[in-house]
Amino acid sequence: MSGLPSSTESVAALESVGLTANAAGEVYNNFLNKPLISPDDLLSFACGHVARLSRPDIDAMPVTSALDAVNFQPQAHKCVSRYFCSCS
Repeated sequence: MSGLPSSTESVAALESVGLTANAAGEVYNNFLNKPLISPDDLLSFACGHVARLSRPDIDAMPVTSALDAVNFQPQAHKCVSRYFCSCS
């Protein structure tokens, strides 16, 4: 994917922040099928998907394995790793 997505609420927007196409599609589908009374926006759904990083089984993994487990694109690993840990 290149450039900015045309919509901030789209699969392309989720891919642009590092989710794989499959994960972005899953998160977007969950967002589209949310209850009408849910105030959550797409970012909230994406954060819920990534919140799986706090599970004990994932917490014990190396950073890149954990990012693979929540379906981050390999190109995003370095950027995300820098944010979450002091590893290189």
